[in-house]
Amino acid sequence: MLRNAGHLLALRHFVAGRNGCRTTSKTFSTSQRTNFAMAAPLDSSSVERENKIRWTSRYEEKLMKQKMEDLLDSLRRERPNPSRTWGCYVDVLQTVGLERIPIEVHRSTLRKCLPDTKQLRIATARRMQARNFPKRPHIFEDRIVEVMKNIRSAGGSLDLDDYHFILEQYAAVGHYNGAFNILKDMEQAHMETRAQSYGLCLRSIAHRLSLPYPSDEELRIRSECSDVSTEILSRMAASGKKITPVILDFTLRILKDTKDTNSFEALLKSAYGIDLSYPDHHALEEGPSKSYYPISTSTLTTIVDFFGRENSMSKMVLAFEVLSNPLPQNSAVYDEEEEDYVPSISTPPLPTAQPNISTYIAMIRSCALNRNAVLARHYVLEAIDKERAQDDQLRLDLAQTATAEVRNPTVSVNRALLLPVLGLANRSGDASLMRWLMAANRRAFRRKREDIEFYTSLLEKEHPSPQSASQGEESQLSNLNLNLETEAPPTTFFTPNTVDESSTIHALDVDLESAAPPPVHQPFDLKFHVHLLQTDLYDLRALDTVIAKCYDRLCNRTREMLDRRVERGQGIYLRHEKGRVRVDEAKWKEIRDSVPRISQRTSKPNVEPQS
Repeated sequence: MLRNAGHLLALRHFVAGRNGCRTTSKTFSTSQRTNFAMAAPLDSSSVERENKIRWTSRYEEKLMKQKMEDLLDSLRRERPNPSRTWGCYVDVLQTVGLERIPIEVHRSTLRKCLPDTKQLRIATARRMQARNFPKRPHIFEDRIVEVMKNIRSAGGSLDLDDYHFILEQYAAVGHYNGAFNILKDMEQAHMETRAQSYGLCLRSIAHRLSLPYPSDEELRIRSECSDVSTEILSRMAASGKKITPVILDFTLRILKDTKDTNSFEALLKSAYGIDLSYPDHHALEEGPSKSYYPISTSTLTTIVDFFGRENSMSKMVLAFEVLSNPLPQNSAVYDEEEEDYVPSISTPPLPTAQPNISTYIAMIRSCALNRNAVLARHYVLEAIDKERAQDDQLRLDLAQTATAEVRNPTVSVNRALLLPVLGLANRSGDASLMRWLMAANRRAFRRKREDIEFYTSLLEKEHPSPQSASQGEESQLSNLNLNLETEAPPTTFFTPNTVDESSTIHALDVDLESAAPPPVHQPFDLKFHVHLLQTDLYDLRALDTVIAKCYDRLCNRTREMLDRRVERGQGIYLRHEKGRVRVDEAKWKEIRDSVPRISQRTSKPNVEPQS
């Protein structure tokens, strides 16, 4: 029997033997022989197995190539889907193997498999404000640990940029324990740390203290944050790194939230030369010759908020007035006839910073919590006056200079500024304060409406091109996302360059190694300014409805109380009688019905905000 199988001919024949018949098989090759060796016999199963192996290897090679291409395609994208990138990375690990993946692929995967820090900060803050506290501070911490382990298993090591990227991720969610572990890992790997490394760890602590936390874990979180921050500062001092103003600002916020009064005041004296016991000059213990760090608007807000939380109204007002309006330095004036002339000693200028809307919100909120209506009303009026002054200057600058050189206004009357006063009036039952607040709110509403009309007319004169308009919209949306994602609980106000009281977290994104605070000036965007005015207009209109309802409810309670006094035959105070008199029920009913309600006496703003 003949069978052709890859140039092989098998000849099978029967050979008769003594013990019977036996079958023998001989194989002949049809190809040209190059040597005299005999070919090994192959059967059909061996050939099929070899073909299957070759087909499987080709399929696996093609599959590995496709998986690697998918991962590289995801890594090439500017903003890939983190879940897709991580899925491709896991597939490559399972198909290609860890030893065949380059180190750069691991590092790129580390940056692409995690969401953007701004988006992560928004999601974490909203989740915690909804009292939905995650079990793990960073939901993708397993990915970070896995990639770090794979880099080291492949024979590589993390560089400084990799560590800082991980620290930024932990700082975005307030994972201070993870950030501190990364810092210790850097020191164990003999990595040269920078001031930014310690600043990112302090940023994670400050951000965690600004986020909500369960009431039963308050003491534990504050104690841990205090201990970790102390350890980080001691390690920074041991490494010889210079403390920057931004790191000082983070330290002040941590001391404020941990309620460490002694350390807070000691840091003010040693770092900024501020001694509220002697506000007209620098701290006596340090001396005038020492160079101090400059104070920023964010630091001023932190100081004001700290003393407000400690119910120290005198120190809060003193710090605000002295630091925002420093006292003039004493200049020694000597008579010409005086023989002993002593030259004046040059001293550094006193620290000063300009307040913004967040500073005024912190002041008014503290005044309202301490039931000080006089101070609350005073600082509301001061904020209104400052808003008008800045708006007048803004209009003048727009008429004389280019738009890019115009400074952004830092104070804008909004709902967050007036809401604490409403709470104070509602809790104390102060109808006169509520009437004043209603009038102030409606005046601010009318001014916002006039400002919108003015700046909208300027905006229409510019006639931007479609491309520039689309870019402007994208920039506005990105700025708006910053404001939304920095939304913090109503106990933190730290934004130096914003007019939105909820914009606090993005103030943490600053240069941690700069020798001076970040510049306050930002390019003025007219279109975005109109958008902010429209947002404030809408919020003020909604607040007016709330104030009117609260005032009606307060008046109804007062009428009910007077009804009970009249029924019991007790005297009531009547303004037209200029004293307390007794009236019968019929006369009192006539007097009560003659007083119009708030909805009848005043008209609400009826103009919808422009979109």
